[in-house]
Amino acid sequence: MFKIIADSCTDPVPALAGAPEFAMVPLIIRIGSQEYVDNGMLSTEDLIARMATSPEGTSTACPAPQWCMDAFEGADEVYVITLSAELSGSYNSAVQARALYLEEHPTALQPRFDVVEVYAPLGTETRQPKICWWENAF
Repeated sequence: MFKIIADSCTDPVPALAGAPEFAMVPLIIRIGSQEYVDNGMLSTEDLIARMATSPEGTSTACPAPQWCMDAFEGADEVYVITLSAELSGSYNSAVQARALYLEEHPTALQPRFDVVEVYAPLGTETRQPKICWWENAF
């Protein structure tokens, strides 16, 4: 079975919600000293309101490699969609997760494990993201 795994910066079509071939791996959102797992439980409106009332800055953190590994379960072909490796640690978490997963399951995820990085070029106001496809990138 194949699986598409994406970090929570993606906005998947509603048909993917709950599909066994799709898994979302959440980022962590930090607003001041509070941390929130970006798992859909915090609405955009609530997030913006919390950011507006916080005197401290906001940041994000990449998903834990274990969360990626958990998403790999049951798949023999995996496609991962992340933010650009230049902008986020999501790509690196997926790379680390694959290495750890293959140590535990040496015959799994063969013969391919692909990554798609999606990002808008910096300094542009384009709605056309740049898509980099890395076949067997790991």
